[in-house]
This record gives sequence, structure tokens and C-alpha cells, in this order.
Amino acid sequence: MSYVEFRRVQPWGYDEPIIDTDGSELHEDEFGSLLAKIIESNDVPMLNQYKEKHPRGITCSSEAREMDPFFVACRHGCTDVLRVLLEHYHDNLGQTTSLEERDIVLLNVACEYGQLETALFLLDSQPPLGSVGANMPGCETALLSAAQSIWNLSDELQYHENEALDWVDKRLTRSEQLINILLDRGASVHDVTMCPDEDIAEVKPQPLHTVLGLAVSRAGYKLLKGLIDEGANVHTRQECLGIGGPDFKEKHASFQDTTALHYGSMFWNVEGVQALFDLRGTDVDIADMVSVRDSLGRLPLHWAAAGAGDSDKAIIPDGAIVQRVLDTFELLLVGNPTAIMFRITKAKRLCTMQWQHTHQVAAIICIA
Repeated sequence: MSYVEFRRVQPWGYDEPIIDTDGSELHEDEFGSLLAKIIESNDVPMLNQYKEKHPRGITCSSEAREMDPFFVACRHGCTDVLRVLLEHYHDNLGQTTSLEERDIVLLNVACEYGQLETALFLLDSQPPLGSVGANMPGCETALLSAAQSIWNLSDELQYHENEALDWVDKRLTRSEQLINILLDRGASVHDVTMCPDEDIAEVKPQPLHTVLGLAVSRAGYKLLKGLIDEGANVHTRQECLGIGGPDFKEKHASFQDTTALHYGSMFWNVEGVQALFDLRGTDVDIADMVSVRDSLGRLPLHWAAAGAGDSDKAIIPDGAIVQRVLDTFELLLVGNPTAIMFRITKAKRLCTMQWQHTHQVAAIICIA
């Protein structure tokens, strides 16, 4: 394992260096970057050396939660070093900042980043080191965190640039497996998070996140069917914060009355949209679903036209993007061709939307 970038003495780090396998000196900085790199590398021998020389680096919490050694270990699925960290933690409880004070729920962090092996280690430990019902900051449960790992999948691409598409497939598979395991162990599809700053009395609070609303971004038909069979409501109205670009948000910090169909459409998840239609229930027409407007008046079709963003396009094979967009539009238009953006007249009306991805322009033509 290479730690070449830490061979220079740091002005604010520890005085005593760590010795690399080739005998070179490694120096910590004020942010704990060397410790984070050791943990990300799942390097148990180097971690053992580090905790012997700089035990406070482990016992004290980091100013940045994302740099905390326990968070880093769970985020990157480094189960071997997590075992060492936990042993050190329990051996030094009197001198160690508790996980509660660090705002870290180990299982939920592992689930948030789709780390199946680490999550199973925590669940299967005796006694268990995690509970499917435990909340972390923001009131996310393990199941919500696992669903979030599907929604946030593109955020982790920076760590996997050379294996992007292969990694995406494996990560999505792990996240779906993790959700099924959590359901088998008693997690509830009714888990939600609420907006913490809702102070408008006349506005009925709506959930900020639901398990189905997060999962429908990329999950396959089978998983979504399982969630709905467990009781997830296809038609739940949600509040939405900070999604899409400036033009899409229209300077609004939040908006309400979004549904799972809005989200599935935005991510061009054709399987997801089809699952929502097929499993909508007997008392709701598809035409009604595609006609639901968010609080800014936008239909699922508008969300599909906006798309989720460049980082999300990057995890779809170039040759598949245009077809995904076309298939999504077709599903939404076929659902109710007379009510979506067009008025039917005796003459044919033409609506053309141009959508650009890198140097490629796709023309989507809808004839009404």
C-alpha cells in the first residue's frame, strides 16, 4: 500500500512519524488524512502502528464527521480495520469520545454507502453492533440509509473513476441485497424522515424521504415490488429539498406534493416507472398518476425532461442514455396522452424537446 503523499513533514501534525513498510517516515497532518488513508486501505498492520503511536487520533472525535475513523471505516466497507477500531474503543471507553457524541450510528453509515459486508458484520456480532430501528442524525434508519445509497450512488464515483460502470452495477446489487436483508430482519418500509425546519403552520408536513421514494431512483422492478408488497405507498406526497439545477428549482428552496413517480421519471428509471404503474392499486388510474403536479405545477414529465444531473448521466452507458429517456417519455405519455402538455385538436400538434448530453443531442418528438 502506498502512502507516498505523507512523506513530507506536516507543520501541524504529530511529531512522531509512522514507519512505512519500506522504512520511510510518514507524517500525519492536522486533518487526520494519514489515518483516513490507512483506514480506507483496510490496512490493519499500519492501523495498529498508528494507534500505538497516536492513540488520541482514534479516541478523540474528528472536527469533520466525514473524517472520523469510525465513519471512514463504515463508509468504505473496511471491516477488518473496523474490528480493530472497535476493540480499541471498548478498551478505552473512559478516554474515548462516544459514538453518540460523534453522531455516528455504525450500521446506518454502512447502509448509507451500500457496504453489505460491514452491515452484516455489525448485525451478526454478539451482541449486535447495530439495530434496524436505530436513528442517526436526521432520523434516518438503516433501511432509509440503504435506500439513500441507491439515490446517492453517483456521489461515490470519485472513488471509482477507472471502474465506473462495473462499480455501479456491483454497488446497486449490494444495496438492493442490503435492503432485502433489512426487511427480513424487521425493518419497516414506512420509515420516513421529516423536514426539521417545517414552521409553516398552514402547510401540512410531508415526509422529506420515504424508502420507496429513494429506492425508485435506480432500483429494479423486483425490489420495488417487494417494497410495495410490504406496504410502501406508491402515491405518498413528499417534500423535496435542493434537487435539480437552478432553473429547475426556480429559486425555491423546497417544494411539496412530489411522488415516487416524479423521482423515478427524473432518474429515467424505466423499470421503476413501470413498477409504479403496475402496482399502483385498483382504485387509481395511470392517467391520474402522470397528472399529479408538484407544488410548482410540474408533472412527472417535466421532471423527466429536467433529468437528475450530469453526475447521474455519467453512470449510465453512453449508448443507453437516449433510449432510457425515450422509454421514460413513452411510458408517461402513453399513460395519458391527452392530459400531459398538449390539447388535442383536429390538426396534429408537434412538441419537440431537445436534450443535450456532452456532444450528443437527442430530439424527442411527441406527436399528439
